[in-house]
Amino acid sequence: HLGTAVTVVTGEDLQRQQVRHAADALRSLPGVSVARFGSPAGLSEVRIRGAEANHTLVLIDGIEANAGSDGSFDFSDLLTEDIERIEVIRGPQSALYGSNAIGGVVNIITRSGKGPLSVVARSEVGTFATRGAAARASGGNDRVWGAVSVQHQGSEGHNLAPEGPLGEEDGYRLTSFSAKAGAMLAENIQLDVTIRHSDKKMDRDDETGGNTRDGWVILSDSLSHYSSSVLLMGANLRWDMLDGNLTHLFKASRNLTHRDDVLVSDFGIFPAYTTDDAYGISYQSTYRIQTPAIGVKHAITGLIDQERETFENESGGTVTAARKRTGYAAEWRGDFFERVYLSAGLRHDDYDRFESFTTWRTGVSVPIPELNVRPHASAGTGVKVPTMFEQFGQTPFFEPNPDLRPEKSKGWDAGIEFTAWQGRAILDITYFNSDLIDRIDTIFGPVSTAINIPGKSTREGVEVSGAIQITKDLRFGFAYTYMDTQGSDGQREIRRPTHSARGDLTYMFHEGRGQLQLMAVYQGEADDRVLSPDFLTEGRIVLDDYWLVTAAASYKLNPGL
Repeated sequence: HLGTAVTVVTGEDLQRQQVRHAADALRSLPGVSVARFGSPAGLSEVRIRGAEANHTLVLIDGIEANAGSDGSFDFSDLLTEDIERIEVIRGPQSALYGSNAIGGVVNIITRSGKGPLSVVARSEVGTFATRGAAARASGGNDRVWGAVSVQHQGSEGHNLAPEGPLGEEDGYRLTSFSAKAGAMLAENIQLDVTIRHSDKKMDRDDETGGNTRDGWVILSDSLSHYSSSVLLMGANLRWDMLDGNLTHLFKASRNLTHRDDVLVSDFGIFPAYTTDDAYGISYQSTYRIQTPAIGVKHAITGLIDQERETFENESGGTVTAARKRTGYAAEWRGDFFERVYLSAGLRHDDYDRFESFTTWRTGVSVPIPELNVRPHASAGTGVKVPTMFEQFGQTPFFEPNPDLRPEKSKGWDAGIEFTAWQGRAILDITYFNSDLIDRIDTIFGPVSTAINIPGKSTREGVEVSGAIQITKDLRFGFAYTYMDTQGSDGQREIRRPTHSARGDLTYMFHEGRGQLQLMAVYQGEADDRVLSPDFLTEGRIVLDDYWLVTAAASYKLNPGL
């Protein structure tokens, strides 16, 4: 009943769609656009409501997964076998989550392992010598539980630059391991620990071979290659007191991301290595006040957290840097007679490399069951600090800018949710609007650099989503987003389609043993940036619109197959 716009993708949805990469599950959800470069293991960016890819904060079991070097999370690293649900929270969320949450938050929760001992295995093969496999073991009771998963995807690939002279194939492999365990140390004290590691290697092409089209540089065949390693570790200790009305939550986490990018061009071989290491600790306390006699409930939360980031960049030399942050946040939520739900949050962050800043957020939801409607609205501010690479990174082609200022955003949304047919049909229409100042962008040249762009960028649009349970066994879901984004120069922001849509039809048969899913995703035209052969002149092209249609079917032969 919060005013914030949220979409949830469940593990059952992922299984029905037979989605292997999390980015494919997010395509054209309300307000969400996905851009992938090259193969399925290529960089996959998720943008929310027209914000940049590094304006999307990604949490996996409460651990911040964004890399400090570029501030973003590569969704191609995230395989789906152990995912229980994905929550997409739209709108500026810095008052709750700090930096990176200008566009919104993607919160990923993995399966806990509770339940009978279970072992699941899957294997698959396909064209381009594609292969995949996954195995998961889990089990436990209310006192102790755990789960372990191993996943692998790989392919010999296809030629990403068909106009190049080599005609070589660009393959990839991605392996992921995760483990999660929990225990009740006492009747009201719970400990959860998690570890996740992904390892990726892939071939890639680049724009250094002199291949052009219409006077602009395009991909050329090359022997360039890329690899990455992401390690996430976290521990949560929860202590409930006063019959559950007071909760203490202690968290510790680490995010170690290493990336190797080797450019093999006509000008030589240029390796670039980056290592990001972030440690975080936090304490959160929530006190719940209930007055059943008058039908009012309150929840007050306080938070203090601290993070230390280190960055190392090797490219013809070694650059190291570090920065620290301490954050303080408070949030209040109120439930008045189950008729009005209010929330308000405030956060203050102190950085040792920037001036401190304060962000806020508020929301309201008013369900009116007599009319089967629920008006809702929210507003807030967001901040994105410069990435470590923008501030300190150094390559033969890039010069850092230590004087960059954080990007700042203010946004709001308002909408109404309708239900009908005794709750079997639901429709939500939401308008959103946000402004961004001090936007950070790269100025290309023989040696590029990042600067704060003067002026204001604007994003506004409409999100429509809904679902209809047509019969007991037949369900139809849909989403549509109209988005108008303009930079301070008046041009449309790159890689933001004006129109995007999604529809999915799910049919269950033979008492649920059989499932059939049909899904169609539409992404409209979008602008992208191109460069002249001397890399001094920047231009624009229009990326064509496209449809992606998927059919997936499954049938349970027996309880184990």
